[in-house]
Amino acid sequence: MPKVAFSKENIGKCLCGECPVQVQSTCAKEKYAEAQKVQGMPTPEQVPGLYCSSGKATCQDLRWVEHCLCPGCLVWAENSLKTNHYCSRGSADQSE
Repeated sequence: MPKVAFSKENIGKCLCGECPVQVQSTCAKEKYAEAQKVQGMPTPEQVPGLYCSSGKATCQDLRWVEHCLCPGCLVWAENSLKTNHYCSRGSADQSE
């Protein structure tokens, strides 16, 4: 079970913000806007993404049935992850 680092580098590589699962989410959009205002390193609670590291999404308006982008993500590849939809399953160290 891999442990994915919650880091600025990984946040920058993360595709969750473009993912069909949450692209229409009002909650995720609001969290992204707030995260942009954070000086320094944001907390996992402030970033609606990098779920393979931080665990399940707190936003309730995600569309779980949509196609997941995890398999095309650099974070996914670099950490040899195997599943997807970490936003609903939980972090890689919990769900793989």
